[in-house]
Formats: sequence, structure tokens, C-alpha cells
Amino acid sequence: LVVSREDPWVYEWLAGDGAGSFAPARPLLGLDFADELSIGIEDLDGDGVRDLAVPRAATNVVAVYRGLGGSSFAHVADLPVSEVPRNVITRDLDLDGAPDLVASGTDSRAVTLFLGRGDATFEPGVALPVERSPFEMQAADLDADGLPELVVLGRYSQTVSVLRAAPSYPADDFEPNETCAQAVELAAGTYARLSLEAGGGADDYYSIQVPPASLLSVEVAGGASAPDLACFLHGDHATDPGCGSVPAALTEGVLAGDTLALGWSNTSAVTRSYTLRVTRTSGDCALYDLAITVAPAAFGAPMCPGDGSLVPCPCGNEAGEPYSGCRNASGAGAKIAVTGTSVFANADAVFHLTQAMPHKTALLLQGETAIAVPFKNGVLCMGPETRRLQVSLTSSAGSASTSGPLTGAGFAPGTTRYYQWWYRAGLLSTCGTGSNFSSGLRVDWQ
Repeated sequence: LVVSREDPWVYEWLAGDGAGSFAPARPLLGLDFADELSIGIEDLDGDGVRDLAVPRAATNVVAVYRGLGGSSFAHVADLPVSEVPRNVITRDLDLDGAPDLVASGTDSRAVTLFLGRGDATFEPGVALPVERSPFEMQAADLDADGLPELVVLGRYSQTVSVLRAAPSYPADDFEPNETCAQAVELAAGTYARLSLEAGGGADDYYSIQVPPASLLSVEVAGGASAPDLACFLHGDHATDPGCGSVPAALTEGVLAGDTLALGWSNTSAVTRSYTLRVTRTSGDCALYDLAITVAPAAFGAPMCPGDGSLVPCPCGNEAGEPYSGCRNASGAGAKIAVTGTSVFANADAVFHLTQAMPHKTALLLQGETAIAVPFKNGVLCMGPETRRLQVSLTSSAGSASTSGPLTGAGFAPGTTRYYQWWYRAGLLSTCGTGSNFSSGLRVDWQ
């Protein structure tokens, strides 16, 4: 807590303990105050320690002090102002991520704005006209457009001035990327504080490589600074003549809340290049964050849940989680999933088992018909002809996966098969019969 006192004018520091109590007041170290009314307290250089911006009425400057931790500060700069400064506030007014600074004095008809660079230095001050005798100031979003307005109280003029801020963002590291041909290739990962230029017609384009049988997931976060973001996913800009055209997009989305999500599966047997277009439907420039995930694609239709909705589990051991098998001794039901593609010629399908018992034998089963029969600790989901495809050993987390092509599986393009994992459940299994089943999965092979 920082407080001011008179005779002499001095600011005092009260260190808080985090529980609502404060140590005795003591003067701020290294500061010499004279007739100032309020100061700005903000992390001006992004080092996690709060700094000070102090009006110095005797010299017509705003003095900037870098926080050293605790109540220690070091003077680093003086920002000249034309009026006698009395009050200072700090706030990111242009939404570029760097705190800005505004100083006011009761003997003028303007306030001085210093745009921050994010390192405790500032652009030269700009005078913003207001009514006479500007005094107290506050920054708040008054019209819900995501941008803060500056509210200035005129001490002697008995007026309130409202100044609207306009965002100004620096170019990000990927510009220029305003056309399909300029698309910047991005790997999976998170990219923060990307910028769109003003005008509504300037777009950002990115190229993303997606391996065969993989799912591309894109999430764009705009928040209040970009409420009208839209995204379009196209094919490779080098081969797709419709790249950038809205009707030709593979998929598209608009901001819902603070985020926008798109997804697309590469079901081919080769790596594909996709082009992402980010745009605004209206408004000025904007900042956004981009998250890209590329993972093996899952397919198949879940079936035969062990929650009692189809048939009861053998000993009342229904699982509470949707589309898991009957509950085992871990308290969960085992699940089956498959990644890769359903294209028979690709031979890239991998079946996965999760939430089974750890360090136990597991066996992938295939059937030609769908059934639901309570058996052992679970429900048998497939009927004749039944095949045993591959044996695995579960990990310490109770998971397993097949490896390599499934030989002798007895299926072909155009056929439908049903899959399920059988696994040993241990001597202390839920129903005492020693084994259990995962949920089931239907796959229509192409």
C-alpha cells in the first residue's frame, strides 16, 4: 500500500502480508516528492516487479522508477510535460500489451499521453486537449467495445472529458503474410499476440503441414480486442485455385465468446498442406493468439457402453463415464479407440485401450455382428465370426495399443466390423471372474 501525507509531502510504503495486515509505514527509498497528488504503480518493463511513475511538480516531469523488489526503486528516466503535473495513471490504452502513462495538471487544458514500449521507456508525450483544470483520471471501457476510454475530471471547470482510445499494434514476426502466396508455414504449437492490420480487408495466411491419417485442430483466441474474428481453412495454396475464396473453404468458423475452433482430418495416405486464413469482418486492427495441434485422427463409431443403458453389467458394476466398459477394480471402465484411417489399403489403423488394469494381458477382438451379452466382468459386444487379432501388455496406466498392420483380420473394403478389447482384471476383479471388456467400436472399412 502506498499513501501520501502532508508536511512534508511524502509517499509512504506499507508492506502487506497477504492477509489484510500491513507493516508500519516508511518512506519510499530513493524518492524526493514535492506537492504531487497521485502516482502510477505498474509493472512497466514486464519483469514481474511493479515500477513507479511519479509526477514531479517542481521540474515539470514524470519521473520513472524501476522496482528492485520490496520498497527499493531506482530512478531511470524523466518524461517532460508542458503542464505542472499533479496526477499520473498507468494503463494499456492501445492494447499493445505495454502499459501507457497519462499525466494531468490543474493549470492546463490538456493531459499528456506517453505510449509505453514495454521496457519502462516511452514514446514522446502527446498533448490531448480536455476542458480546463484536468485533475483526477480513470480508464475504463465505457461502450463495451473492448477498448478503454480515458475519463478526466475538470477540477475547476466542473466538467468530465471522455477520450476514446484507438488500438495500434506493431507488426508481428510473420508479416507480410496477407495473401495465399505469402502464407507462412507454422508447426504445431502456440503463437501469441499476432496482429491483423486495420481496414477489414487485410488478412493473415498460414500454411500447415498435416501428416496422413492425422487431425488438424486450430484454436484462435481474440477476446475483447477482436470480437469479430473469422477463420477459413483451404487446401494447399500452390494447388488450390480457390485459396482465399470463402465459398471454396474446406471449413470455416467465427468467434464464439473469446475463442474460435476449427478442425480437419487428412484421410489420405500422404502429407497434405493446408492454408489458414484469419480475418476480421469489420473494425480496426486486432491482436489474437493462435494454437495449432496435429494428432493422429480417430474414427469409428462407439457402441456397447458399460453404463447399463444397453444391458446391465454382470454384478452391478456399471461405469459412470459414457462409452466406457463395465467398471473394473480401478473404479473406471476401459475404453477403445482407433486412430489412422478407415481406408483398407492404407493399413495404418491403430487400436488403443485406456483405463484398463495396469500390467495385464490384453487382446483385441473383432466380430462380424453386434451383440450385447453380460460375460465375465463386462459385456461382450460382438458375435460370430469372432477373431483374436493381437495381444498386448497394458502399461502402468492401464493402456495399450496395437502395433503394425492387423494381419489375418478377415475384412475388406466395404465391410463393417466390430471391435473390443478383452483384458485380465486380476484376482480381485470387480465380479471375481478375472477378466473384463472395454466398450465397443464399429468401423466401416473403405
